[in-house]
Order: sequence, then C-alpha cells, then structure tokens
Amino acid sequence: MKFSILTLVAAVPALAATVPASVDTAEVKRANCKLTLQWLSNWSESALRRYRVQLITSPRNDAHLDKYCGIMEQSTNGVENVQCFWTDGKYVIDESQGEGSLGHDLYLRDFNNAAHYFELITGCDTVRNL
Repeated sequence: MKFSILTLVAAVPALAATVPASVDTAEVKRANCKLTLQWLSNWSESALRRYRVQLITSPRNDAHLDKYCGIMEQSTNGVENVQCFWTDGKYVIDESQGEGSLGHDLYLRDFNNAAHYFELITGCDTVRNL
C-alpha cells in the first residue's frame, strides 16, 4: 500500500492526537500508624517453649492491639495457648511452641503471618523485633 506525501502529512497530526496524555501514577499511601512487635522473653513450661512478645502501637491505639491479638488467636489451632494481656504497663502476647529450632521457627511464622494480615487489614506498618 502506497500513500502520497500529502496523505502522510495529513495523517501525522491525527495520529499524534490519539496518543493519550500522560497519566499521573497514583501514590499508595499508608495509614499513619505503626505496630512494633518486641520480643521480651521465653521460658520452658510444661515441656513447651513459651514466648512473650510486647505489642506497641504508635500512636497508641488499643483497638489495634485487640485486632492483632484476634488475628493471632484465629490463626493458631489452640495448641499454642495464645494469651493477650496487660502486665507492668505493657500489652503482651504469650504463645507456646515446641522446644528447639522447629518450635522457634513456628513462633516466628505465627507472629510474622499475623503481622502480615494486620498490615493488610489496617494499612499500618509493622516493625518485627522477634
């Protein structure tokens, strides 16, 4: 197919007009909140390893503490005996796992999975000092 120069010159402005203007990319904004998971201690109890982690919200938001605790309770099968409570002015979660490296890996998995779901639900960032 051959086009004359005149046809091509007439077609160029029409083609240029069909190119869409640049689209501004949407900026994904995170909520202005943060949950810090701070490992405090672990000990042996009834042939299991019990892990204690402090939850700290910034700014303070007790509903977020309850939300994370609820996620932990729902994501475990009951054997872990998840307990959430205030002690010495700190909100903590205790969880039991088996002794040894496998139990430690399961502890990390549980807290990291709950943190991931917490981020998706609330839009808050998490800091994981586990």
